[in-house]
Amino acid sequence: MRQIAETYQCPVAHTLMGVGAFPSTHPLALGMLGMHGTWYANNAIQNADLILALGVRFDDRVTGKLDEFAPNAHIIHVEVDAAELSKLVPADIAIRGDLRTILPKFVEMVPARTNEEWWATINEWKKDHPLRPPTAPDGSIATPKVMEIVNRHLQAEDIVVTEVGQHQMWAALYLRREKPRTFLTSGGAGTMGYGFPAAMGAQFAAEGHRVVLLAGDGSFQMNLQEMGTVAQYKIPIWMIVLNNQGHGMVRQWQDLFHGQRRIGVDLLNPDFVRLAQSFGIPGFSVNSEEALEEALQTMETIEGPIMLEVRVPQDEHVFPMVPAGQPLSMVLEG
Repeated sequence: MRQIAETYQCPVAHTLMGVGAFPSTHPLALGMLGMHGTWYANNAIQNADLILALGVRFDDRVTGKLDEFAPNAHIIHVEVDAAELSKLVPADIAIRGDLRTILPKFVEMVPARTNEEWWATINEWKKDHPLRPPTAPDGSIATPKVMEIVNRHLQAEDIVVTEVGQHQMWAALYLRREKPRTFLTSGGAGTMGYGFPAAMGAQFAAEGHRVVLLAGDGSFQMNLQEMGTVAQYKIPIWMIVLNNQGHGMVRQWQDLFHGQRRIGVDLLNPDFVRLAQSFGIPGFSVNSEEALEEALQTMETIEGPIMLEVRVPQDEHVFPMVPAGQPLSMVLEG
């Protein structure tokens, strides 16, 4: 895939489940597309004349308003599951097959070329519509800034696992994953509680690699009893709980689309650090960039599981965002 992109000089956008399939820092990378995708990735899709869709489902979180998705594009859809081909988005060319055998044939067939005019447009979009992380009030740290600082402590082989919600979207947007299978997350089904046991499994399967769990306080409480398992078997996970005292994504939808009428989104949380310590797990709680950096440096010297609570703003909203039912060109930037 990377060879095809470089040969043809075509931009690459990925879905939430595709983080790491293409290096985040590659100059051809546009980042994630879809409901919380970058402005320029979404508009590149909407203005493309050809889309090579590799192993994708075209689910609603990716396409937005289906009948206005990529209106000018011819679509080549490559998928191992025949049931997915042209199921939602009609393919001009539908190819059933494994990418491991199909992509080498593309490499042989695709001629080298440049797309200077197309890239000039995309680069202008990137300059005019960059990611705009929010600022945080005193006593907390903006979640995108948390991702940027955590990213500085990640190695290419480290495995990041997320729970579900706003932090999941910010992780997909701001973390830099360079290799496949180093970003584990659930899809759009809202499976809160996935991340903690998934991180435990990843640590067993990838012994010798550091596993970092990023969890919201709501998601973490779905399976926090498994701290007993982590402590008993000394599973060396970094448990980073981003505490905004509630269900942040639900709160965001209520604020944006339901007149700020909030219900069922505020949580009475335990003291996560003291709870971890009760299992014999060391823990830290921070609410500033400096304290977060210091805690992460200390964590790198500790063996075994560690709990880190980061107090993030209660009223943060994750942008960009395409409202449900709108086309990808209707991006809210905050």
